[in-house]
Amino acid sequence: MCPHTRRWVFSLCLNCRLFIFGFIGMMVFPKSPSFHSS
Repeated sequence: MCPHTRRWVFSLCLNCRLFIFGFIGMMVFPKSPSFHSS
């Protein structure tokens, strides 16, 4: 593959990872006591 395509795939995968981590964070943090205390 050309470097441009690889870069696009890498950025897309990174965005997916950030979205997954953010989704998990939204599910976990509201249940943590530190979130309510702040």
